[in-house]
Amino acid sequence: MLARARRRLLVSVLPGALVCGCSTVGDVLARAEGDSTSDGSDADTTAGDAPRLDAAAPDLGPADDACGSMGAWWCPTTIASWGVQRYVPIDDAVVAEVLSVPLFQIDATDVATWASQGRTVVCSFSAGISTWNDPDRAMVLDATGPEIVPGQPERWMDTTSPVVREAMRARLDQAVASGCVAVEPFDLHGWLEQTGLALTQQTATDYAAFLADAAHARGLGFALSGVPALADALAASSDLAIDYACLVDDACGAYDGFREGGKLVLHAEVVAAETVGNIEMIAATVCAESAAWSMTTIFKKPDLGVWHHACNGA
Repeated sequence: MLARARRRLLVSVLPGALVCGCSTVGDVLARAEGDSTSDGSDADTTAGDAPRLDAAAPDLGPADDACGSMGAWWCPTTIASWGVQRYVPIDDAVVAEVLSVPLFQIDATDVATWASQGRTVVCSFSAGISTWNDPDRAMVLDATGPEIVPGQPERWMDTTSPVVREAMRARLDQAVASGCVAVEPFDLHGWLEQTGLALTQQTATDYAAFLADAAHARGLGFALSGVPALADALAASSDLAIDYACLVDDACGAYDGFREGGKLVLHAEVVAAETVGNIEMIAATVCAESAAWSMTTIFKKPDLGVWHHACNGA
């Protein structure tokens, strides 16, 4: 399916720069793998470590309380423009109030620069697929399925595993240290694929809720990325949705809960590289459909690279 092919674009986590008392991916790799006493809940604390940031979650308000009871995280209600890239260099010329960038491929200096330009930086990473250059690859490898393509390094992760969830906590800590305002964990649709793992829509819902709770506990906004089947269940605990295929899949209605809650639905219409010469003609139809769904839409090639076109012409 086109939607899933688009989302098999793996990204990474940033080197930290701000002092926050957070664990990094490197810290986690130095720990005993898995902590056999962990039950995978976000309140776990490894013996000998300082309490994790998520231990403070009650002080920030419940996960389904928009922005937290103290306005503890970012939850936008309207923007005029956004942009997304899955690899560097990031095109600074793109008009984008919100910019989704790959966590492993940028650093805190980049984030600070974009923030100084008035951009809200959302950091993305694959929360479902592990590949060879992920810094926590060795940690999670025993909690992965077979190679997605034989001879290639990508493997689906067992998102029910405490080891995988510990790795995700470290990625979220790294996002905080790097200055990200929110996160976009993608590849949450493993139950729809041949993963070799016992993944279901319910395990995906539980995992996405875990990620949202853990992000909020760290003061990060959470973007539900590319899984309209989970939108109803996650509308209350997510702060916005980012979609890459709902128009072509006739699934945009799944985000009604977001719209009714006054939350953003950002959309990227992925177009074949050979059709970009006709983008104005394509946009005339797509942008009208997008407006009917109250979405902020841009156009991207399948690699989610530098090329960018927006419904407002920017």
